[in-house]
Amino acid sequence: MWDRVEKVGDVRVCIRGLDCLTEHDWLGKTFESTMELARIAKPKLTYYDPPHVHKAFTAWWEYGDLISEKKAGYPALTLTGYDPRTKTLEFAGYVTNTPLIRGGPDPRNVLIREIHEVRWIVGSKQDRAGNPVDCVRIVFLEEWMARRERRPLLDVGARVFFMDRKTGNDIEIND
Repeated sequence: MWDRVEKVGDVRVCIRGLDCLTEHDWLGKTFESTMELARIAKPKLTYYDPPHVHKAFTAWWEYGDLISEKKAGYPALTLTGYDPRTKTLEFAGYVTNTPLIRGGPDPRNVLIREIHEVRWIVGSKQDRAGNPVDCVRIVFLEEWMARRERRPLLDVGARVFFMDRKTGNDIEIND
């Protein structure tokens, strides 16, 4: 993730992006590696400030084709339903193993915009339609998908599951 690491006394100074003179350049160089750090962080060590969305940040925020439109990619989370009895909002999650840049299909990861959307739903305790929400469930098709994407989603308050192919049951990941 770092351009270099220098030792200063007993401290290691991690350096990246010193050649980036604008915020756009900085994000271009560091965004993907920052999101990778968020996915591998220990519990409760990620924090997401309210988004500051500007037209210059389309490449990291707006849904659309990464290559031809220079946008963030397509959503990895699809709303599958709302249960008014339990006030549960559920999403299906799907990601891929091969990054788009190496020939994989979109979506490759849960996008920052989706993390903020889940954060907003959990924090406001309602969905965009105004339904009360006590629980946001995200169910991935495969265990590796859920494990790879869990940290940011858990840290913003969602519950993360994967489908057990043998039993058909959802198995929660909460670590």
